[in-house]
Amino acid sequence: MRTLMPLALGLSVLFLAGPAQAADEQAVAKEVLEAAEVKAGLAFHVGCGRAEAPGLTAALAERGLVVHGLALDEAAAARARKAIEAKSLAGRATVEHVSLQPLPYLNDLANLVVVEDLAALAAAGVTRDELLRVLAPGGKLCVLQGGQWAATVKLRPSEMDDWSHPQHGPDGNMVSADKAVGFPIGFRWIDGVPMNLVRWAGVRGWVVANGRCFTLSSTQLENVGLREKPHYLVARDAWNGLPLWKINCETTDDGSYLTWANAGPLAADDARVYAVRRDKAIAVHAATGEIAYTCPNKFPPCRLLVAEGLLVCSCWQERDFSQAPWHSFDKPKEKDPNDPTKEIVKPPRPSLWSTWIAKGGAGAIEAYDAATGAAKWSLPFAAETLVAADGVLYGVVQTGNPPSEHQLVAIGLKDGKERWRTSSARLGPEADFQLNVAGPGYVIVARRKANAILAFSAKDGTLLWQTPSGAHWTPVVDGLVWVGNKKLDPLTGEAKGHLAHGIGGQGCTPSTIVNDVLTQSRGCTYVQLPPDNDPAKGKAEGLRYDGARGGCMEGMVPANGMFYTAQNNCGCAPGHVYGFLAMGPSGEWPKAEDFAKARAVEKGPAFGAIEEASVGVADWPLFLGNAARSSASAAQLPDGLREAWKTQVASPGDGLLGATWRSRLESPLSAPTAAYGRVFVAKTDAGQVVALDAATGKQAWCFSAGGRIDTPPTLHRGLAIFGCHDGYVYALRAKDGALAWRTRVAPWERRMVAYGQVESVWPAVGTVLAHDGVIYANAGRTSESDGGIAIVALDPATGNPLWGGAVAPGPLRQNDLLRVSDGKLLWQHVPIDPKSGAADLKAPVPKGANQGGLMDGTWTILGKRRAGNAFATGSLRADLLAWNDAVIVTPQAAVPQEGKKPASELEEKPAPAKGWNAALPAGAQVEALGLAANAAIYAGRIRGGAAGQAPGFLLALSSADGRKLAELALAAPPTFEGIAVAGDRIFVALQDGSLVCFGK
Repeated sequence: MRTLMPLALGLSVLFLAGPAQAADEQAVAKEVLEAAEVKAGLAFHVGCGRAEAPGLTAALAERGLVVHGLALDEAAAARARKAIEAKSLAGRATVEHVSLQPLPYLNDLANLVVVEDLAALAAAGVTRDELLRVLAPGGKLCVLQGGQWAATVKLRPSEMDDWSHPQHGPDGNMVSADKAVGFPIGFRWIDGVPMNLVRWAGVRGWVVANGRCFTLSSTQLENVGLREKPHYLVARDAWNGLPLWKINCETTDDGSYLTWANAGPLAADDARVYAVRRDKAIAVHAATGEIAYTCPNKFPPCRLLVAEGLLVCSCWQERDFSQAPWHSFDKPKEKDPNDPTKEIVKPPRPSLWSTWIAKGGAGAIEAYDAATGAAKWSLPFAAETLVAADGVLYGVVQTGNPPSEHQLVAIGLKDGKERWRTSSARLGPEADFQLNVAGPGYVIVARRKANAILAFSAKDGTLLWQTPSGAHWTPVVDGLVWVGNKKLDPLTGEAKGHLAHGIGGQGCTPSTIVNDVLTQSRGCTYVQLPPDNDPAKGKAEGLRYDGARGGCMEGMVPANGMFYTAQNNCGCAPGHVYGFLAMGPSGEWPKAEDFAKARAVEKGPAFGAIEEASVGVADWPLFLGNAARSSASAAQLPDGLREAWKTQVASPGDGLLGATWRSRLESPLSAPTAAYGRVFVAKTDAGQVVALDAATGKQAWCFSAGGRIDTPPTLHRGLAIFGCHDGYVYALRAKDGALAWRTRVAPWERRMVAYGQVESVWPAVGTVLAHDGVIYANAGRTSESDGGIAIVALDPATGNPLWGGAVAPGPLRQNDLLRVSDGKLLWQHVPIDPKSGAADLKAPVPKGANQGGLMDGTWTILGKRRAGNAFATGSLRADLLAWNDAVIVTPQAAVPQEGKKPASELEEKPAPAKGWNAALPAGAQVEALGLAANAAIYAGRIRGGAAGQAPGFLLALSSADGRKLAELALAAPPTFEGIAVAGDRIFVALQDGSLVCFGK
């Protein structure tokens, strides 16, 4: 465990430099990074775009950093963006012009803050303390003053703690010393593949040490589509989640066996992280990802522990599942074929919750010098579990399965000599030891069958005390062990007080205690304990945070003033956000009046100068076609469709940062919209909207916004209007891309990091809704965090607000697009009054509704899991649906409408009779669906195709009878719902970043 340091600032002049000029911006960037000793990470360039050095933001990004620039005025922002665009660095570098009082960032976020003109920032109200607030511990503030660059180092606050082992530390005590964690909490950063690639828990462990977060995970982009999914050791910056490095460990499992006792072999200290690769323990330099050494283990290590300069491995010759009666395993039975009245009991087999042990106790305990890997000692038996404290290593050794005997063994850490051994047989007939926690002079064991807690002397194994307890978790807090509802002296067992909230067992996910907060072992619940959990100081109060659920194996891990948790998709938390998550205190959540407050409108050069242009019924002005999101238009497609043009608009990201972007499992190119003789798309990760000539595919213009854009712009009265993950809605003149206006949808300026980019805590959904002359926009990640989902109604000509409101916590859903159904404005299943913004939070969740909404295409890669269906009408249910007045089309079939349109929310209505079945190519998975007046359009990927077969397909079928009109190959699978059918053309966005037009 690292030594915690008080908050301190160290100031030193690092180097000299002359005035920064455009010609030497590269040299200045190089000098800043060398002097700051920063090679990667997140940089804030505050006061960017200065006329003297407009390209410094881009130059820093070229050096490998993710850079977010804040400009003092719009002219400076334009200069910095121009330099970024010239270097094709959009996404790696982003620039905004927003209020700087306060800086819009969460605390402790950036690894580097660069300031060229401190006086100009002071004039804008930015203090040095404010610059340091947003800097992560260990990060550096570099300021140019009088021709000299000076760096201030922000040290780590003493109230923060690490989490170096799956059970906190080598002592096994799941109690954190972190005093910076507290409620309310909100999102700090998000990264990683959205959900586990295996059915259950692909992330087998995570630890946090010295400003880095390490995971042992098969839920990696490299494993998408693979049958065998090896674990990777992955390092991220613990403050902002940016990727540092990863190593393929070449070990696998199926993600089952979810008990916390099965957490993967993983540990870390300040300098190294320890894991298992190819059945050998490895030590990896934490900063670089270089393997320092590999241990010559005789058997595969299954438990790792780092204590007092030693790496200790419990190596098992073979793994088995525990058949102890208190552990979980299956006891299958079947009917006796010779006598149906009897059952045959089959051999036990592992269940989802089985606990793994060393088969027959065979294996070894080995110790190595943690710094060098030099072998220190070895013992010829395997320990089921290990803990260590005060120079003593403790392990439980099992005989038999079900166990006939448990032995608790104490070993000197330095010399490997056995100090004592005590057997469960001395205490009763049951071999039921659970090794809990060790401390100075003691080790504490639970007896699972006898329901008792026992403490043994570290010196000689003497039984110090025992007490009955049906709860087997025994956290040690401030030197006292909590058992049931009492605080006991761990050396004597003497009661020292009572608990305001008693301690239970460890369930679905392990509980932890941090700063008078108990993270509970199921769902999204917590307990706010009174100080010291003392009933004389107050009562315990239940808390909920449904924005994230603790991941299997470790639950919510507290460290660095945050909670860290891994991917999961448990049905008990339908409002949780996908991905590997870090959450922590980020200030109070906005209240209803904050969401309702009118936001200012920023006017651009095209404000009031829009040539109004109408959108026709044969156009495709919104994502999914129209306000109902019916994926239909009145376009008439010609016979003999062929590729008319193809344009490479975007490119998938490369390198570690590009892999982080791709981990969202979304395309670098959004779906298209089409009208005004043009087709519009967003380069999602680049944060740019692009307009192309519909006839030729030539780019007409490109506009850079302040963040990621998830879906295409909405086309309305000569405008292209879209939401951005900076929390704003932008309205551009569709003719030339000039800004007409922009206004914030997010209630406040507050930035976090998501998938390798700086984003608003409340990212605005790209596809705003145009309906009855009003623009409706929404922003947020889930109804259950940071106050909920912001929703605003805007005048499209001016951007002026008509009303503002929120979907507050309660609906338990991730954010999704807005739509109109049966005359109602809907967010997910929640009706919203289009005149006032009032949301009916008590609206019932329709049966079988999916959790992700209409924008969530992760199921196309990860499978359905518990997602339900996006659309239904009667018993007709589908993930994709297109309809017009004549027909309803699903990925499998079409049915006649009979004059009634289906609702896009789930409703119980009689299912109409089938019209025709879709004759799809072999192995086809439909991922985009569109409907013209005369044709149904299917696009998707081919799964399991033959060598040389195109990975994607486009199929046009007659909407009247299902006859094949055209079948064409696609060079890549389509973007999810990436079709626009307009005029006499089909536009298809592909996941390789290209846009293809099919027509005559």
